[in-house]
Amino acid sequence: MSSRNNDHPTRKDWLKLCYMGLYIVGLFWIIGSGVYHFIDLSFKESIEKVQDAKIEGDETQVQKESKEPSLTSLIVQPLAESKKAKVVFEHLGYLLLLLIFFLLAPIPLEHMKRFKLMNFEFEKETAEQDVAERITIQQNKFAFLIDWLREENIDKFLRITRLHTSYQDFLKEMLNEMMEYYRKDDIFFEYEIKTEDEFRKNHTTYPRVVRYSLDVAASLGSAIPINKENDRHIYFKNYMIHTIEVKENVYTDEEKFVTYVIILHSYRTTFDEYDGQLLAGITSLTYELYQKYHTLAAINDMN
Repeated sequence: MSSRNNDHPTRKDWLKLCYMGLYIVGLFWIIGSGVYHFIDLSFKESIEKVQDAKIEGDETQVQKESKEPSLTSLIVQPLAESKKAKVVFEHLGYLLLLLIFFLLAPIPLEHMKRFKLMNFEFEKETAEQDVAERITIQQNKFAFLIDWLREENIDKFLRITRLHTSYQDFLKEMLNEMMEYYRKDDIFFEYEIKTEDEFRKNHTTYPRVVRYSLDVAASLGSAIPINKENDRHIYFKNYMIHTIEVKENVYTDEEKFVTYVIILHSYRTTFDEYDGQLLAGITSLTYELYQKYHTLAAINDMN
């Protein structure tokens, strides 16, 4: 399951935001400190110049002409003795340390192919999969749905003797088949099926962004991927949420409409819009099989 779409909700990496916030604060502090000390020294030097002018009045013209200027006296000595130059170089050093700490230090933690510090050579591994590989994976995903559209597989599914014949149980069977099929491509995920009331009552089971996406998923009619912003945070999960309204207990006095919420989640697998379309197709196909199963069962009972 490939890269996420920016139009979908994302689980924000707050640690990353704090990290960038500290970097920005440090950067502005160094610049502000440098500007403040530079202005303060300019003010003090203006006062010192007035005092030095009085002292220089006692110096004779002969003494001034006897001094021969050199490269050291013209460039090096003024820089070494200048308090303003010291302030500039000091704060440039602070900036260099800030860059090393915040920009270079995290680089070895990324997925890298090459890293050379002294030569400043960085060859970062691309986050996106190869185009051909992505196409193959997408084809394999939809092949699962295509297989279940074949008459022989439909008949095989309908001939299974079941103890539980609710739509939720049918959907569990289909999602289990999907999990096993995906494992062939090393794609792993888990799922949960809840009624809408059960989902809304669980305020701590799922992240807030997942709970808030329920109404959007219901209005779109397609599953919504909700991925973590930083894939390196293995303690965060990627989610996909989808809803479907079905009739339970068909052809009985207890027939009623029930809205189910399907939640896919994984620590490693990243969901995308194609997975959303596939999940929506699977839930719709399962509902058709569920209705067909009970229709055939009702006809058999009449005979």
